[in-house]
Amino acid sequence: MLVNLQSALKSGHVLHAFRAANGLRVVRLETSGTCQLLAYGEHPHIEHAFLHADEDFRLGRRRYDDVYGEGRPYHRYPSGSDEVSSALDRILVEGGRVSAEFSGGRFVLKVLERTAESSAERLVSYTAPGLAAAVAAVEG
Repeated sequence: MLVNLQSALKSGHVLHAFRAANGLRVVRLETSGTCQLLAYGEHPHIEHAFLHADEDFRLGRRRYDDVYGEGRPYHRYPSGSDEVSSALDRILVEGGRVSAEFSGGRFVLKVLERTAESSAERLVSYTAPGLAAAVAAVEG
């Protein structure tokens, strides 16, 4: 799972995930340093946004209008959802952000959490032999 994103991270690229202003969860794969977009995924829930980005990288970074919309592989979602599908999704709904990289032979998922009650932030890192395992580690 997420083998295409894993391959890209092993090549030195970086991944960012966040909740956009319209509520959609967004995953961006970018070149390290120049931030050139290599893959993109969006969905009302983070798990699907990861899958969309993984597929987008495999298929060579398609134009947005070729991927999202009527008659396209994915529906164009006008907005996201406040409904939470996982612990990682909750972190994004509450304003947190995620980044991922490959370092020291392992995938490192850095999660910047924000609590809904305050503006306090906390950075937590999860490491695992695979990207999907690092994402799953957030669930506890």
